[in-house]
Amino acid sequence: MKTIVARLLDMETIAADFYHAAARSFRNDEKLSVFLTTLANDEAWHKDLMGKAIECLGEANFQPSVILDEETASKLISPFIEAKEMISRRAITRDKLFDFIIEAEFSEWNPIFLYTVNALMENVEECFDIAPKIQMHEKYIRRFIETTPDFLMHLERFRSLPAVWRDKILIVDDEPVILTLLKALFEEEWSVETATNGRDALDKLRYSYYDVIVSDVNMHTMDGLTFYMEAKKIWPEIGKRFLFYSALVGKYPDFFKENNLSFMMKPSTIKELKKTVLSVAHREVDARLSNLSLGS
Repeated sequence: MKTIVARLLDMETIAADFYHAAARSFRNDEKLSVFLTTLANDEAWHKDLMGKAIECLGEANFQPSVILDEETASKLISPFIEAKEMISRRAITRDKLFDFIIEAEFSEWNPIFLYTVNALMENVEECFDIAPKIQMHEKYIRRFIETTPDFLMHLERFRSLPAVWRDKILIVDDEPVILTLLKALFEEEWSVETATNGRDALDKLRYSYYDVIVSDVNMHTMDGLTFYMEAKKIWPEIGKRFLFYSALVGKYPDFFKENNLSFMMKPSTIKELKKTVLSVAHREVDARLSNLSLGS
């Protein structure tokens, strides 16, 4: 497994170099250049994650189901080298560039990458959150396409990409009827887990990553506010993934404001609840897109 991860680490290095070169080539198109620079930084980050994965593997010696041979490895790398060569000759257009990005995401690299990430999550405790971090890269590309009319032709193809990670939501409420209802509302599009109080939810957070945590405030054993404060000790930036959904949110405006937390009054319409959960899930990607707008 270390050999495969090391190969993928090399891939990430080459991909980062390519996107940096593309960003320089299209520097006169500020929005596209910022987008490409962000992709380059993502790839560099992925490289660091792969390096961390190699360290986490330590003495672990679980056997992979496939071996990444030299011929396949060369095939995965060659499109990046070819595209970078086109950039050096100034022979790549915006459309050709995006054709290449889509092609790269659909290459053999994708299933190998999916397999490796899932294997690491299942076998290396320290890597349990690696997939949702990497999935942000795909979300960013997709949302960029959605907000850039010139590239909308690529949207359907990109949507059919197999996901590295299925968005995961944790719903915390001490009323079984509410848990059952909320789970039913989200389980078609999300991987849903539930907890009946803050302490049980906190135990889940120690061993799993959630894109959104929807929590009640008033609960037995551990209330929602205490749950949040304890969760922040594990994940310092977890506040951007929290949504408090409670009839008591109006009693704690200062707490929510000071911690920059999203909240909704219970009951709310299904439409508004789903919309708000999505806005929390997309917060980081939307922040990236805002940076594009500021730079354009």
